[in-house]
This record gives sequence, C-alpha cells and structure tokens, in this order.
Amino acid sequence: MRTVARISLAAVLAAFAAAPAWGQVETPVVVSSPASGDTYHPGEEIVVQVRPSSRPFTSILSVDSRHPPRITLRVGTSDKVLTGTFKNIPSFLSAQFYDPDFRRNRQVIRGGPLGVFVLEFRYRVAQADRDTDGVSIARNSMTGGNIGANVRGFGGGFSYQPNLSKNHAAMPAQAGHKVAPEPPSFGGAQSPSLLLYTCGRLDNCGSATHRLPTIVNAARTYNVTYSVTPALPTGLSINASTGALTGSHSSSSARRTYTLRATDGYNQRADLTFSLEVRDGAGVESITVTSNPGSDRTYGKNGDFGTNDTIAVRVDFTRNFTTVLRERICLNIRIGANTRRACNPTASGDKLYFSYAVQESDWDGDGISFPANPMGGKDGSLRFYRPGTDNRVDRSFGATLNDPAHKVRGRQTTPSFGATAAPSYTWVKDNAVSQTLPAATDGDGGVTYSIRQPLPSGLAFTAATRTLSGTPDAVQAQKWYTLVATDGDGDEATLGFSVEIQEILLSISSPSVAEGAAGETAALPFVVSLNRAPGRQVTVDWAAAANPGTAASGADYTAFSGGTLTFAATETTKTVEASVTGDALDEPDETI
Repeated sequence: MRTVARISLAAVLAAFAAAPAWGQVETPVVVSSPASGDTYHPGEEIVVQVRPSSRPFTSILSVDSRHPPRITLRVGTSDKVLTGTFKNIPSFLSAQFYDPDFRRNRQVIRGGPLGVFVLEFRYRVAQADRDTDGVSIARNSMTGGNIGANVRGFGGGFSYQPNLSKNHAAMPAQAGHKVAPEPPSFGGAQSPSLLLYTCGRLDNCGSATHRLPTIVNAARTYNVTYSVTPALPTGLSINASTGALTGSHSSSSARRTYTLRATDGYNQRADLTFSLEVRDGAGVESITVTSNPGSDRTYGKNGDFGTNDTIAVRVDFTRNFTTVLRERICLNIRIGANTRRACNPTASGDKLYFSYAVQESDWDGDGISFPANPMGGKDGSLRFYRPGTDNRVDRSFGATLNDPAHKVRGRQTTPSFGATAAPSYTWVKDNAVSQTLPAATDGDGGVTYSIRQPLPSGLAFTAATRTLSGTPDAVQAQKWYTLVATDGDGDEATLGFSVEIQEILLSISSPSVAEGAAGETAALPFVVSLNRAPGRQVTVDWAAAANPGTAASGADYTAFSGGTLTFAATETTKTVEASVTGDALDEPDETI
C-alpha cells in the first residue's frame, strides 16, 4: 500500500511566511558601549549597525549616494535622523565538525578576517538628551535610495541584490544604552577662603568680581545654574551663570561658611563650601590679569607656543595710596608647580601694576593662579591716609583659582612612545591577567592614559598604572587596540597593541605497540596534550571508556579505570600508560 502525503495551500503559505526574508535587512543593533555603566553622557557616540539578513556571510555592496540611507534613532522623546556610511568589519566563518577524540561535535572559527561591509549610523549625545529606559528604533524607520547587497538565496549560494528591502523589525528600548547628562561635579575642588575689605567713605572702590570654583564637567551637564546659602553680605551677589561673586561691600562681616550649589536642568546638584570675611580698613580689593594671551589663551616664549610672552597683573586696593616703595613689593604668581615673582610694580591711585616675562621652563595647562597672601615686601611700603595719620595697607588676600583663559607654555613638549614596538598579547580564556602596558615620555603637565576601544569581556584598564587586568571570559581572535597618552595641553601619542584570547583544548594520541611473546609486557603510552601552556595549574580527569575496544581487560592488558592528570602552568603534555600482556596466539590487531 502506498501512502501519499497531502499538503494544503494554507500550509505552504504559512511555511513561506515563516522563512527568513533574505532580501531585507536585519533588526538594527547598537554596537557601541557607554564609557561607564549603562548610560551615555554628552559627547559620547552611539553607534548603530544594520546588516543584510543572512549575516555574517553577506555584505552591503552599494548605496545611492544621492539619497543615502537614513535611520531614526529615538532618544527619549526626540527623534534623531542619522545618515549611514559604509563600515568594514572583521567577520569570521564558523564551522562544525566531529571530533573523534572527544566523540562530539565542536564549533570552531576558521580562516581570517573578511571584507564584510555593513551600514553604520552614528549619533553624538548632546547636553539636553535624556532617555531613562534606553534608545530605540521604530519598525521600518530606514529611508533613502537603493541599497545593493550580496545575499544568500533559498537554494544556497549568494547573489547580488540591487534593491535590498529596507524593512526591518523594531529595535526595542535598549536597557544597556540609556542617555543622560552627568550630574554636576566640582571634582574635588578645594574650599576657597576669601578675604575682602570694605570700601572707605573717602574712596569709591566700585564693583569687583571674585571667582569661585565652577563645575569641572560643564560640557557633559545640562543647564547648570549657581546659588549660595545663606545670604551673602550686603552688596555681594552670585552670578547664576558663571558662579562668580560680584558687587561692592561697604560694611565688615565676620568670617562665615557658605555653600555654593550647582543645580542642573534635571535638579541634579553638587555642593561646595567656601568661607568669606569682610574687614574694615585698607586692603586688596581684587587681583586681575589684564594681559591678553591671544586666541589660544596661552602665553609662550615664541609664536609657536603663544602669541604673548608677558603676563600683566593689576591689583586693586580699597583706598588710594599715600606711600609706595615699589622696590620692596613683589607679587607671587603660581605657574604650574612653580611660584614666580614679579617685582617693582608701577602705582596709580589705588592700583599696582605688575609684569612677568614667561620663561622657557614655565608650563601651566589649566591656567595661572595666585596663592593666599600673594604680595611680599617690607611692612609699611604701602600706606593710605586716614584723618590724623597714615596707616599701613593690609596685603592679605585669599588664594585665587586657576584661570583657564591664561595658560602658559614656555616651550612645547609632547608625549611619545618613541620606537616602542606594538606589543601582541595572547591570553587564555578564564585565566587571570595582569599586564602593564608600555609608558610614554612625559609631555606638558604629565601624561594620562586611556584605551580607545572597548576591551575584551572580563578585562579592565587602570589608567594610573597602565595595567590591563581581570579574567577574560570569551574567546577572541586577534584584535587591535589603541593606547593613548594625553598630556596637560591635549597633545597625544598613540601605540597600537593586539589581544587574542585563546581557549585551552585537549587532545589524546593514538599509540600502538607490539604486544610481545607470552610472559612479556609492553608499555602503551597515551599522550594527553594541551594546545598551549595553561598559565596556571590545571587538572584533567580521565577514565577508561565504557566500550574500551576489542582487547580484553585483565587478559590482553592490565585493567585500569581512571585518574587525574595535573598540568603545571608551563606543562603541555602528560602520559597515561597502559601495560599490554603478550601471548603466543596469532591474532589480528586489537584496540584499547
């Protein structure tokens, strides 16, 4: 009796609908990673890739340059339309084969990198962006002209598809790819101590500006404003945009501690305390750098490093002088780690003018400052008139902050890795790693280190010690990374290095031996090998197979059951030895 299979038309259509759509693109995927945690901050890039549906064996081959592909990335409540570009990525063919030694199928990576092209879309996060559950892409949001691709057909093989469908599934909100501005941070700034003086009734000291610390991450925050509590002395106020104290102060007030608060547009906050005292008498009202270093905001010894090599400073006092002994007065200026002195100022009314010529050894990447009580000299060298007598001018003053508008580079030095060869590292999956990367020579203001690409899973980089450490938890073909050394004024040196993560694989030899005559024994050594030194002690359990072969245990060879082999960190081979018993029989070859 013959059985005939019957298939309905509805079943055929259902099967066709369930088949992969080889002529369209896959669901978009985010391939970048936030610099830390699961959240991108302003300035970081979100990278989305789109491939033909039969990856990794196909490639985007052409796009309509007049109408390039675009995709809409949803960031919070805002849609960002991104333009795609070709991206060549390494891809590897994988294959499965039967391993007779292990008696199981194994998946391996064969060959080397292929020239596989995908579409890549990039978006740089802006300060106002916020997405608390992760970026997403709506279904079929890709637009643009024709896309040509090499695709796999239903019958196998590949063919050129000149008009690849841009339809794709939705990419839901990606929890590992959230977006938010950083909360404000003062970055460990020290609490300043301000000392001001009242304006006398005979002089009008006007309105002065006193700089307070501002947040160090302004470029990665959103709409930050400043406030001070409790209320400042009468006549003083805080500039909400710049965080500076402004105004005049006509009456004294005892030293008191205040809180400077930075609040962003999402009500994230950072606080810093400072103290302020206003004294009666005559003293320093403000210290102002009056010179202009040029568009690069940097003083230097020549035009290559700065457009101005002279720093000019004006010190304002609260009263006019009656006595000025210029040769006995100097002003201390902090330039980098050094204190430089400018002496013999000119005087006019209630002001002193100092001038300092930059030296070749001077360098200050974050701007000059002035220490507390910056003016030395003989007491009495500055005096002012008060009815009935002359009085000494108090030159005490609080330390000022580094001023980024007045940097110094006497001569330029840049970091360098010199002739250091690009190192290649090969490590073993699940083995702990601690590797110090090469150092660069110092540049201006020292050097900080970073790595541009995301590291293999399980590894981390400690910049202070240039150390890669951790335990890699996935196999990785050789991949290149970039070590970046950055000095204080932004000069960079780079060094490439590669990392390959291998897996320890086990193999067993297939030895043979002549068993010998009756009463004799022969050793049959099975060599157990690792494909590489393990780097640490490992153990391998072995046992006699359940179906040991054609030789009879106890008769043709001494019975054995199993045991454990211990490999030291540098060992790659161990031996399990069977003892074969000879006899006088003429037999075919037997197996164990």
